[in-house]
Amino acid sequence: MDLMNNEKIKVYMDLVCTQIKFKDIHGNIKEELIDHMDGIVEENMEKGFSLEESIDIGIKHMGDPYILGKELNKVHKPKPEWSILALTLIFTLIGISTIYILSSSGLIPGWSTYGIMKNSILMAIAGVGTIVVLYFFDYRKIKPFSKYLYIATSLLIIMGNIGGTENIFVRLGIFRVAMGRVLVFSTDLNYITPFLYAMALSGIFSEERWQKNKIISNLIILFLPIILTVAFQLSVVTPIIMYFTMVLALIYVSGGSIKYILGSIGAGAFVVVLSIFSQPHRIERVKNLLNPLRDPLGCGYMNVQLRKLISSASLLGNRMNIDKTEIPILDSPQMHTDFIFSSIIYAFGWLAGITIIVLSIVFFIRLIKTIKSIEDNYGRLLVATFSALFIIQFVYNILMILGVAPLAGISMPFISYGTTLNIVNMIMIGIISSVYRRKDIVNIDA
Repeated sequence: MDLMNNEKIKVYMDLVCTQIKFKDIHGNIKEELIDHMDGIVEENMEKGFSLEESIDIGIKHMGDPYILGKELNKVHKPKPEWSILALTLIFTLIGISTIYILSSSGLIPGWSTYGIMKNSILMAIAGVGTIVVLYFFDYRKIKPFSKYLYIATSLLIIMGNIGGTENIFVRLGIFRVAMGRVLVFSTDLNYITPFLYAMALSGIFSEERWQKNKIISNLIILFLPIILTVAFQLSVVTPIIMYFTMVLALIYVSGGSIKYILGSIGAGAFVVVLSIFSQPHRIERVKNLLNPLRDPLGCGYMNVQLRKLISSASLLGNRMNIDKTEIPILDSPQMHTDFIFSSIIYAFGWLAGITIIVLSIVFFIRLIKTIKSIEDNYGRLLVATFSALFIIQFVYNILMILGVAPLAGISMPFISYGTTLNIVNMIMIGIISSVYRRKDIVNIDA
């Protein structure tokens, strides 16, 4: 029975929706009202009432549209996912505090305390602004461009590193902006491409993609980025680790069977092993992970120094005498970026390190719960793929510092210093917030 075009019902629904401020939910509200009204009308028509009489009875049964609208407005009032936002802020403040301690002790080469703190605070403010803007932005508007985004990202990998420093994009300053000798901005493809592919693939796989006639095209779509990364990107391990983690989450949440997940794990392991054994310095890196003392002044230097650093940390840290340390690694330019977790343990103690690990686990739990609460397939996949990128960054960075995983250019989200890293992570939090704001909306086109 089509009641949507009935004038009385249309007027009633419009009056209800005038009281609901969140306009994005209006379509779902009308569908719910029609379903409810349809049942009442059908029941009354079976009792012998005419269609018009049944509609009048149904409208009367539903009650005053203004009162109903106000009640629905309370129920459907959008709310941010405060725990994720709070944890993001906490991680950011931890990072800023650590950078201040390191810079004030003269341990960040090329930066004054004022300069790097100014940059860190401005990036934090820009990040918060980005989250706020994206919270109100309708993420569903991105979906129609998913295929084009996939193609553009693939082209970005091909063009981004051809010719190294002679690359036209680099020379034009699109990828790097420097003041004097200090690099203040760098669009690191290691972080950008997994993020862009996450958005593109979420849109592509939000539709039903796992029929038998689409398996080959699915495999091509999923594995082409790996081929391009190996062929064209200067740094391979970091983007492959991040990309494959994201793809596993995508396959699982989009309804792919276990054989595709296992196949992807096998293919990912093969590519990682191949990329390691194709370069002598990567082989040495793995050997040094297993036995750092085999070359303590060469390839194993960073592993040995990191172990010394965290093993010399007390429960509450060495913040007061950090500038008097005899461990030279603290002067490394990576101590406020990739290795900032070891700096935190040394400066603030193992208690701070354990606290970050616990907060990270809470962050993961909140992200996973958010995935389960989302009705829209596209939104669910966006949050799932972004969550996978966050989780692999936190987990791998922690394992790397603890000497369990090989050293790689994977930083700690929000805590590590880095323009590209922080902006990308803040954009992901902003889009997750946008999705959560509309978590109850089902299959409504923007």
